[in-house]
Amino acid sequence: MCWVMAWSGLAPRVSGGEEGGKGEPVLLPDVSHLVLSALVSAGAVADDEGVWGWEVSGAGKGVSVQEFTSWVISTVPGLGNCLSRYVQDRFRSSEVDPAKESSVSTGNTTFDTSDAYLLTRGRAWSISLSVRNTLSEKFLSASVIGMDTEDLLYRSSLHGKGLSRFWSCVEGYKGPALILLSAFSNSGSENVDAGRKWGIGVLTEDGFENKDTFYGSSGFLCATYPIFRMLLPSGKEKNIMYCHLHTQLKTYEATPKPLGLAFGGSIGNERIFIDEDFSKVTVRHHAVDKTYQNGSLIPNQIDLAAFGNWEDSPEKMMMDMVSDPNKARREER
Repeated sequence: MCWVMAWSGLAPRVSGGEEGGKGEPVLLPDVSHLVLSALVSAGAVADDEGVWGWEVSGAGKGVSVQEFTSWVISTVPGLGNCLSRYVQDRFRSSEVDPAKESSVSTGNTTFDTSDAYLLTRGRAWSISLSVRNTLSEKFLSASVIGMDTEDLLYRSSLHGKGLSRFWSCVEGYKGPALILLSAFSNSGSENVDAGRKWGIGVLTEDGFENKDTFYGSSGFLCATYPIFRMLLPSGKEKNIMYCHLHTQLKTYEATPKPLGLAFGGSIGNERIFIDEDFSKVTVRHHAVDKTYQNGSLIPNQIDLAAFGNWEDSPEKMMMDMVSDPNKARREER
Protein backbone atom coordinates (compact mmCIF):
# COMPACT_ATOMS: atom_id res chain seq x y z
CA MET A 1 0.00 0.00 0.00
CA CYS A 2 2.85 2.40 0.84
CA TRP A 3 4.50 1.74 -2.53
CA VAL A 4 1.20 2.40 -4.32
CA MET A 5 0.87 5.75 -2.53
CA ALA A 6 4.45 6.66 -3.50
CA TRP A 7 3.85 5.55 -7.08
CA SER A 8 0.57 7.46 -7.41
CA GLY A 9 2.41 10.67 -6.61
CA LEU A 10 4.98 9.92 -9.29
CA ALA A 11 2.54 8.68 -11.92
CA PRO A 12 1.23 12.10 -13.09
CA ARG A 13 4.79 13.15 -13.91
CA VAL A 14 5.63 10.03 -15.93
CA SER A 15 4.09 9.24 -19.29
CA GLY A 16 4.59 6.08 -21.25
CA GLY A 17 5.14 7.79 -24.56
CA GLU A 18 2.16 6.08 -26.19
CA GLU A 19 -0.95 7.59 -27.70
CA GLY A 20 -3.33 8.87 -25.06
CA GLY A 21 -0.59 8.83 -22.41
CA LYS A 22 -1.14 5.14 -21.66
CA GLY A 23 1.95 3.09 -20.96
CA GLU A 24 2.72 -0.39 -19.76
CA PRO A 25 0.80 -1.70 -16.73
CA VAL A 26 2.57 -1.10 -13.42
CA LEU A 27 3.60 -4.31 -11.64
CA LEU A 28 3.96 -4.65 -7.89
CA PRO A 29 7.60 -5.03 -6.78
CA ASP A 30 8.81 -7.99 -4.76
CA VAL A 31 9.30 -6.75 -1.18
CA SER A 32 9.91 -10.11 0.52
CA HIS A 33 13.39 -8.94 1.58
CA LEU A 34 11.78 -6.03 3.45
CA VAL A 35 9.23 -8.27 5.17
CA LEU A 36 11.96 -10.69 6.21
CA SER A 37 14.07 -7.78 7.46
CA ALA A 38 11.25 -6.63 9.75
CA LEU A 39 10.67 -10.17 11.06
CA VAL A 40 14.37 -10.69 11.79
CA SER A 41 14.63 -7.30 13.48
CA ALA A 42 11.72 -8.21 15.78
CA GLY A 43 13.13 -11.65 16.55
CA ALA A 44 10.21 -13.47 14.90
CA VAL A 45 12.70 -15.14 12.54
CA ALA A 46 16.29 -16.02 13.42
CA ASP A 47 19.03 -14.35 11.40
CA ASP A 48 20.73 -17.61 10.52
CA GLU A 49 21.04 -20.13 7.72
CA GLY A 50 17.28 -20.71 7.76
CA VAL A 51 16.53 -17.41 6.00
CA TRP A 52 17.74 -18.81 2.68
CA GLY A 53 14.70 -20.11 0.86
CA TRP A 54 12.39 -18.82 3.59
CA GLU A 55 8.85 -18.31 2.26
CA VAL A 56 7.22 -15.13 3.53
CA SER A 57 3.71 -16.00 2.33
CA GLY A 58 3.43 -19.30 4.18
CA ALA A 59 5.27 -18.44 7.38
CA GLY A 60 2.41 -17.07 9.47
CA LYS A 61 4.72 -14.73 11.41
CA GLY A 62 3.95 -11.26 12.72
CA VAL A 63 5.39 -8.35 14.68
CA SER A 64 3.96 -5.90 17.17
CA VAL A 65 3.32 -2.25 16.33
CA GLN A 66 6.18 -1.18 18.59
CA GLU A 67 8.60 -3.61 16.94
CA PHE A 68 7.49 -2.55 13.47
CA THR A 69 7.89 1.14 14.33
CA SER A 70 11.38 0.53 15.68
CA TRP A 71 12.34 -1.29 12.47
CA VAL A 72 10.97 1.50 10.26
CA ILE A 73 12.92 4.18 12.13
CA SER A 74 16.19 2.25 11.99
CA THR A 75 15.96 0.73 8.51
CA VAL A 76 13.47 2.48 6.19
CA PRO A 77 12.61 5.89 7.71
CA GLY A 78 11.06 7.02 4.43
CA LEU A 79 8.22 4.53 4.93
CA GLY A 80 6.67 6.77 7.57
CA ASN A 81 6.39 9.65 5.10
CA CYS A 82 4.38 7.79 2.44
CA LEU A 83 0.94 8.89 3.66
CA SER A 84 1.84 12.55 4.21
CA ARG A 85 3.60 12.65 0.86
CA TYR A 86 0.58 11.10 -0.84
CA VAL A 87 -1.75 13.73 0.65
CA GLN A 88 0.58 16.56 -0.37
CA ASP A 89 0.85 15.21 -3.92
CA ARG A 90 -2.95 14.97 -4.15
CA PHE A 91 -3.32 18.60 -3.07
CA ARG A 92 -0.67 19.76 -5.52
CA SER A 93 -2.17 17.82 -8.41
CA SER A 94 -5.62 19.31 -7.73
CA GLU A 95 -4.18 22.83 -7.95
CA VAL A 96 -2.23 22.31 -11.17
CA ASP A 97 -3.82 22.72 -14.58
CA PRO A 98 -3.45 19.30 -16.31
CA ALA A 99 -2.79 21.06 -19.62
CA LYS A 100 0.18 22.92 -18.11
CA GLU A 101 1.54 20.17 -15.88
CA SER A 102 5.03 19.12 -16.89
CA SER A 103 5.74 15.44 -17.24
CA VAL A 104 8.72 13.22 -17.80
CA SER A 105 8.33 11.18 -20.97
CA THR A 106 9.84 7.71 -21.03
CA GLY A 107 9.07 7.13 -24.69
CA ASN A 108 12.64 7.68 -25.92
CA THR A 109 14.38 6.15 -22.92
CA THR A 110 15.16 2.48 -22.38
CA PHE A 111 13.89 1.09 -19.09
CA ASP A 112 13.94 -2.53 -17.95
CA THR A 113 11.03 -3.65 -15.76
CA SER A 114 11.82 -7.37 -15.95
CA ASP A 115 13.95 -7.35 -12.76
CA ALA A 116 16.73 -9.02 -14.75
CA TYR A 117 19.32 -6.79 -13.09
CA LEU A 118 20.52 -6.93 -9.49
CA LEU A 119 18.72 -3.62 -8.96
CA THR A 120 15.19 -5.00 -8.95
CA ARG A 121 12.27 -2.65 -8.49
CA GLY A 122 11.75 -3.93 -4.95
CA ARG A 123 15.37 -3.27 -4.00
CA ALA A 124 15.26 0.15 -5.63
CA TRP A 125 12.26 1.06 -3.48
CA SER A 126 14.00 -0.23 -0.34
CA ILE A 127 17.00 1.99 -1.01
CA SER A 128 14.78 4.99 -1.76
CA LEU A 129 13.17 4.57 1.67
CA SER A 130 16.55 4.39 3.42
CA VAL A 131 18.54 7.28 1.95
CA ARG A 132 17.75 10.88 2.81
CA ASN A 133 19.17 12.78 -0.13
CA THR A 134 18.35 13.62 -3.73
CA LEU A 135 19.05 10.03 -4.81
CA SER A 136 15.86 8.90 -3.08
CA GLU A 137 13.74 10.21 -5.98
CA LYS A 138 15.97 8.44 -8.49
CA PHE A 139 15.51 5.08 -6.81
CA LEU A 140 11.79 5.67 -6.32
CA SER A 141 11.45 6.20 -10.06
CA ALA A 142 13.39 2.98 -10.71
CA SER A 143 11.00 1.09 -8.42
CA VAL A 144 8.06 2.15 -10.61
CA ILE A 145 9.28 2.13 -14.21
CA GLY A 146 12.40 0.00 -13.83
CA MET A 147 16.06 0.82 -14.11
CA ASP A 148 17.19 3.25 -16.79
CA THR A 149 19.69 1.13 -18.73
CA GLU A 150 21.53 4.29 -19.78
CA ASP A 151 22.60 4.63 -16.14
CA LEU A 152 24.38 1.26 -16.22
CA LEU A 153 28.15 1.80 -16.10
CA TYR A 154 29.34 -1.78 -15.68
CA ARG A 155 27.92 -5.29 -15.66
CA SER A 156 30.27 -8.26 -15.38
CA SER A 157 28.23 -10.49 -17.71
CA LEU A 158 28.27 -7.75 -20.35
CA HIS A 159 31.66 -6.08 -19.97
CA GLY A 160 33.70 -8.96 -18.57
CA LYS A 161 34.94 -9.82 -15.08
CA GLY A 162 37.95 -8.28 -13.42
CA LEU A 163 39.13 -4.98 -12.03
CA SER A 164 40.73 -3.87 -15.32
CA ARG A 165 37.45 -4.35 -17.22
CA PHE A 166 35.60 -2.54 -14.45
CA TRP A 167 38.07 0.35 -14.52
CA SER A 168 37.75 0.78 -18.30
CA CYS A 169 34.02 1.42 -17.79
CA VAL A 170 34.11 3.72 -14.75
CA GLU A 171 37.33 5.70 -15.25
CA GLY A 172 36.55 9.40 -15.31
CA TYR A 173 33.08 9.04 -13.78
CA LYS A 174 32.77 11.40 -10.80
CA GLY A 175 29.12 11.10 -9.77
CA PRO A 176 27.23 8.92 -7.26
CA ALA A 177 27.33 5.18 -7.89
CA LEU A 178 25.52 2.11 -6.63
CA ILE A 179 27.59 -1.08 -6.69
CA LEU A 180 25.60 -4.30 -6.34
CA LEU A 181 27.02 -7.80 -6.22
CA SER A 182 25.66 -11.29 -5.73
CA ALA A 183 27.68 -14.22 -4.40
CA PHE A 184 27.50 -17.63 -2.74
CA SER A 185 28.87 -18.56 0.66
CA ASN A 186 31.42 -21.36 0.85
CA SER A 187 30.98 -22.24 4.55
CA GLY A 188 34.72 -22.14 5.13
CA SER A 189 35.46 -24.74 2.45
CA GLU A 190 36.38 -24.60 -1.22
CA ASN A 191 32.90 -25.66 -2.33
CA VAL A 192 30.11 -23.12 -2.62
CA ASP A 193 26.50 -23.80 -1.73
CA ALA A 194 24.24 -22.71 -4.60
CA GLY A 195 21.33 -22.52 -2.18
CA ARG A 196 23.02 -19.84 -0.07
CA LYS A 197 23.05 -16.92 -2.48
CA TRP A 198 23.19 -13.42 -1.01
CA GLY A 199 23.48 -9.87 -2.24
CA ILE A 200 25.11 -6.73 -0.88
CA GLY A 201 25.54 -3.20 -2.16
CA VAL A 202 27.52 -0.01 -1.70
CA LEU A 203 26.17 3.46 -2.44
CA THR A 204 28.87 6.12 -2.81
CA GLU A 205 28.70 9.80 -3.61
CA ASP A 206 32.21 9.96 -5.08
CA GLY A 207 33.71 8.80 -8.34
CA PHE A 208 36.35 6.10 -8.70
CA GLU A 209 40.06 6.78 -8.28
CA ASN A 210 43.01 4.43 -8.68
CA LYS A 211 44.77 4.91 -5.34
CA ASP A 212 46.55 2.75 -2.79
CA THR A 213 44.70 4.39 0.10
CA PHE A 214 41.08 4.73 1.17
CA TYR A 215 39.21 7.85 0.08
CA GLY A 216 35.69 9.27 -0.21
CA SER A 217 33.39 11.66 1.61
CA SER A 218 30.23 9.63 2.20
CA GLY A 219 28.84 6.19 1.53
CA PHE A 220 26.39 3.50 2.64
CA LEU A 221 26.57 -0.28 2.88
CA CYS A 222 23.50 -2.43 2.45
CA ALA A 223 22.40 -6.03 2.45
CA THR A 224 19.96 -6.57 -0.42
CA TYR A 225 19.18 -10.31 -0.30
CA PRO A 226 17.76 -12.31 1.38
CA ILE A 227 17.41 -9.63 4.08
CA PHE A 228 17.49 -5.87 3.53
CA ARG A 229 19.64 -3.71 5.80
CA MET A 230 21.13 -0.27 5.32
CA LEU A 231 24.29 0.61 7.26
CA LEU A 232 24.99 4.33 7.44
CA PRO A 233 28.37 6.01 8.08
CA SER A 234 29.37 5.88 11.74
CA GLY A 235 31.29 9.15 11.60
CA LYS A 236 34.33 7.65 13.37
CA GLU A 237 36.51 7.09 10.28
CA LYS A 238 36.43 7.99 6.58
CA ASN A 239 37.60 4.75 4.94
CA ILE A 240 34.69 4.95 2.52
CA MET A 241 36.13 3.17 -0.52
CA TYR A 242 39.34 1.79 -2.00
CA CYS A 243 40.14 1.07 -5.65
CA HIS A 244 43.63 -0.06 -6.60
CA LEU A 245 44.84 -1.73 -9.80
CA HIS A 246 48.10 -2.07 -11.69
CA THR A 247 48.81 0.51 -14.36
CA GLN A 248 51.23 0.33 -17.29
CA LEU A 249 53.67 2.46 -15.31
CA LYS A 250 54.76 0.12 -12.53
CA THR A 251 56.85 1.29 -9.60
CA TYR A 252 58.61 -0.65 -6.88
CA GLU A 253 56.59 -1.15 -3.71
CA ALA A 254 58.34 -2.42 -0.60
CA THR A 255 54.97 -3.41 0.81
CA PRO A 256 52.55 -3.98 -2.09
CA LYS A 257 49.01 -2.83 -1.43
CA PRO A 258 46.14 -5.23 -2.22
CA LEU A 259 44.66 -5.06 -5.71
CA GLY A 260 40.88 -4.84 -5.77
CA LEU A 261 37.89 -2.91 -4.49
CA ALA A 262 37.24 -2.39 -0.79
CA PHE A 263 34.77 -0.58 1.44
CA GLY A 264 35.20 0.13 5.15
CA GLY A 265 37.72 -1.34 7.57
CA SER A 266 41.41 -0.79 6.87
CA ILE A 267 43.97 -2.00 4.34
CA GLY A 268 44.44 -5.71 4.87
CA ASN A 269 41.40 -5.88 7.12
CA GLU A 270 38.61 -4.48 4.94
CA ARG A 271 34.90 -4.73 5.77
CA ILE A 272 34.19 -5.71 2.13
CA PHE A 273 36.96 -6.71 -0.27
CA ILE A 274 36.55 -7.79 -3.92
CA ASP A 275 39.69 -9.32 -5.40
CA GLU A 276 41.36 -8.25 -8.64
CA ASP A 277 39.74 -11.02 -10.71
CA PHE A 278 36.26 -10.40 -9.28
CA SER A 279 36.15 -14.10 -8.44
CA LYS A 280 36.03 -13.77 -4.65
CA VAL A 281 34.46 -11.34 -2.20
CA THR A 282 35.39 -11.24 1.48
CA VAL A 283 32.89 -9.84 3.99
CA ARG A 284 34.38 -9.36 7.45
CA HIS A 285 32.64 -8.78 10.76
CA HIS A 286 31.81 -5.19 11.66
CA ALA A 287 34.33 -5.32 14.53
CA VAL A 288 37.09 -4.51 12.00
CA ASP A 289 35.29 -1.41 10.72
CA LYS A 290 34.85 2.07 12.21
CA THR A 291 33.57 3.73 9.04
CA TYR A 292 30.14 2.14 8.74
CA GLN A 293 27.55 1.16 11.34
CA ASN A 294 27.52 -2.23 13.01
CA GLY A 295 25.33 -4.93 11.53
CA SER A 296 25.58 -8.15 9.54
CA LEU A 297 25.62 -7.96 5.76
CA ILE A 298 25.00 -11.67 5.19
CA PRO A 299 22.89 -14.12 7.22
CA ASN A 300 24.54 -16.08 10.01
CA GLN A 301 27.40 -13.57 10.35
CA ILE A 302 28.35 -14.04 14.02
CA ASP A 303 27.74 -11.10 16.31
CA LEU A 304 30.39 -10.76 19.02
CA ALA A 305 27.77 -9.32 21.37
CA ALA A 306 26.07 -12.72 21.41
CA PHE A 307 28.93 -14.25 23.40
CA GLY A 308 28.37 -14.38 27.13
CA ASN A 309 31.77 -13.09 28.21
CA TRP A 310 35.21 -12.13 26.98
CA GLU A 311 36.63 -15.61 27.64
CA ASP A 312 34.22 -17.14 25.12
CA SER A 313 34.64 -14.53 22.40
CA PRO A 314 36.52 -15.00 19.11
CA GLU A 315 38.49 -11.83 19.92
CA LYS A 316 39.90 -13.44 23.08
CA MET A 317 40.88 -16.60 21.18
CA MET A 318 42.61 -14.52 18.49
CA MET A 319 44.50 -12.48 21.09
CA ASP A 320 45.60 -15.67 22.86
CA MET A 321 46.87 -17.18 19.61
CA VAL A 322 48.89 -14.06 18.84
CA SER A 323 50.44 -13.98 22.32
CA ASP A 324 51.14 -17.74 22.45
CA PRO A 325 50.60 -19.46 19.07
CA ASN A 326 51.93 -22.80 20.37
CA LYS A 327 49.42 -23.10 23.19
CA ALA A 328 47.11 -26.08 22.76
CA ARG A 329 43.48 -25.35 21.99
CA ARG A 330 40.53 -27.58 22.82
CA GLU A 331 37.90 -27.41 20.12
CA GLU A 332 34.39 -28.70 20.73
CA ARG A 333 32.54 -30.04 17.71
